[in-house]
Amino acid sequence: MSIKSTIKQKMVNVVRAAVREEMQSFPTPDLSADDARIISKLDKSVERWTWERYKDINHQLEYRTWGRHKIFVRSLKQWTIERYNRTKNPLSYVFKLQNEISHVLYQLNRVPYREGEKIRIVFLFQIPYHWPVWENFYQACLSDDRMDVRLLLLDKAKTEDGQAEYSAEEFLNACNLNYSPFEDFDLASFNPHVMVIQSPSDNAYRLKAHWSSAWKAKGYRLVYIPNGIEASDTKKARSRNFEQHVPE
Repeated sequence: MSIKSTIKQKMVNVVRAAVREEMQSFPTPDLSADDARIISKLDKSVERWTWERYKDINHQLEYRTWGRHKIFVRSLKQWTIERYNRTKNPLSYVFKLQNEISHVLYQLNRVPYREGEKIRIVFLFQIPYHWPVWENFYQACLSDDRMDVRLLLLDKAKTEDGQAEYSAEEFLNACNLNYSPFEDFDLASFNPHVMVIQSPSDNAYRLKAHWSSAWKAKGYRLVYIPNGIEASDTKKARSRNFEQHVPE
């Protein structure tokens, strides 16, 4: 039996019992056939009246509940958007300020190039599917006697799930590329003139200690090669590839 049928039957029984209890408070003679028919009609009228009231109440309840639900969802959406807009501007200001500070520190700490020394360059590898963008440049630097090239594996990083069939370390081993784990390499002693990174999206791919602003503040010249708009020609992708502080 459905919930509606159960509720309906209970309401009918309650009203019917109340009516019969009221009738029993009066002394009545033996009922004739006509009286029995009248009581039967009365029972049916009570049942019909109860069911109609139940449907009316149920309809009003559903209408009010749905109305309250729509009001709640609309209010929640508006509240969420307002809170997002309130935090968006301060966060943008914080990121902008951080970049400005790193730029000032870069001017103070910029690693100088002295005539005759090799250009020290570090490739900070994280993402296997970005390698085709790097490959020609990396090989050219590696074969140039003016360059002192190091390939570092930054394995402790934030990366998007499902974007690589295997890890960065597995990729480097499969390609027979000579590299050093980032945590085992003395970056401060090597003091690179140039650091090549794979993505300008710091928050999406790197821990805060490894953000581009942190490297820039140390005086390293940052190089980023865009993946190209043919990979994802969207407004958001264009902004990430060409308009953030790293490529600028």
